[in-house]
Amino acid sequence: MNYAPEELENTVFRSVVFGGYNKSSVDEAIRKIVSDYHEREKEALDLKSKVDLLTETVNHYKTIEESMQHCLIIAQHTSDEMISNANEKAKDILDQAGVASQKLVDDAYRQVNKIKFSYDDIQAKLYTFKVKNEALLKSQLDILGQISSRSGAADEEK
Repeated sequence: MNYAPEELENTVFRSVVFGGYNKSSVDEAIRKIVSDYHEREKEALDLKSKVDLLTETVNHYKTIEESMQHCLIIAQHTSDEMISNANEKAKDILDQAGVASQKLVDDAYRQVNKIKFSYDDIQAKLYTFKVKNEALLKSQLDILGQISSRSGAADEEK
């Protein structure tokens, strides 16, 4: 770098005979200024290129961030759906289990009622059988009693 800003402010050109400046000093200063200007322009272009590259990189990362946020939203939505589906499935399983258990209970009650009806029917038949047999036995005892009393009376007559 040829000139610092302070040097440019303090630059004094030597005058020549006719009140002008020394041409070679002015030309030298202009060359140095042009050289500095070119360096600054090159640095500015390099910095602009770096800024563009960094801007592009930041935009790339912003795109990745947006994609990740979108993926997280989709993952959250998917997990919410999975939880909802699991809850519905669990409810369905519980409902089916409730229906199946109620059916088993109802079947058991029907079997108990059927066995109870059969038991009551057997008791009624047993009672009928007992009553008929008691009546039959009584009638047979009466007949035997009559036969015995006739044979006792006949023996007495003899």
